[in-house]
Amino acid sequence: MAIGRGFYPCPMPLDAATLARCETTLVDLLLVAGRVSGLLARDPPYRASAAKADGSPITAADVAIQIVLLDHLARANVPQRVIAEESDASLRGADPGAWGLVERAVRHELKSELHGRDVRELVNTLASEKDGPYWSIDPIDGTSGWVAGRTFCTCIALIDQGQAILGGVVMPRVPDDWTTDARIRDGLMLRATFGQGAFASNGTGWSRLHRTPLTNPPVWLCSARKGNRTERGRRVLERAAPNNIPFPIDSQCKYALVAQSIGDIAFRLSMPGSSAEQAWDHAAGLLLVSESGGMASDIRGQSIHYADDGRMSNSLGAIGCAAELHRPIIDSLAALGMT
Repeated sequence: MAIGRGFYPCPMPLDAATLARCETTLVDLLLVAGRVSGLLARDPPYRASAAKADGSPITAADVAIQIVLLDHLARANVPQRVIAEESDASLRGADPGAWGLVERAVRHELKSELHGRDVRELVNTLASEKDGPYWSIDPIDGTSGWVAGRTFCTCIALIDQGQAILGGVVMPRVPDDWTTDARIRDGLMLRATFGQGAFASNGTGWSRLHRTPLTNPPVWLCSARKGNRTERGRRVLERAAPNNIPFPIDSQCKYALVAQSIGDIAFRLSMPGSSAEQAWDHAAGLLLVSESGGMASDIRGQSIHYADDGRMSNSLGAIGCAAELHRPIIDSLAALGMT
């Protein structure tokens, strides 16, 4: 069964005191990530990219932001296990000066010496724990958007017993020529707590999110990169929402906009032969969708389970959408043989 509209498949695993500390820590991490990414995005060397072993783009900023977040997390009285996207191998194919950029950014933000430690060591600092609750971190989700000057965000979730307990997304101000919608243009910071709702901050406080009725025509938050996934998505929505308006955008910003009722449909279709999805690419955003009143599931309509290694091994793709569209999309996927 999908998660949404008040349905929760298991009790809250963390005790109230630990949860409260984790909520405070999540907000602190989002604020730090928003500040640091906003600064680095304006510094051209940090937008130069290389390719990781899997072909995805990587920049010095990805690694620097992750190190800064790990440092802040290590100072908090919260669970310390982390599964994050980057590692000391991430920049293996980058320009030799990339690690110098990482060190410069880390030193500037932490305002302290590294005590003789190499920044290559710091990126993996909290990855040694093998079980228990873990933080799932994507320091820059949508690195392609970061490099191209489009949208990007930092995504952080706390996962326990296969369930996202906390999730947060922060997207700094976007380029002035990208959109005229002030709800997006000035940036986003959203957070959600399992079973307790989703909230957005305007910089002065938090307001609870409640999805409004489906927009007409519905807005499909599709990938900013055209390819097979986008074409397959178009075929699905020809049946499920034929009058949809495509809105290209990178990263889990898609899910954040669904939670805010700015968009209605976001999904990641599993491609034949593709590996399991990763929690850092979905957990925070899908929790925002479900806690705001939307529906979140895999593309078969089943609840998503996050394994102890950070993979979504038992799930196929992901959907976060308006509740009214969930069943039509699931039915369309099945009819097209995509599940």
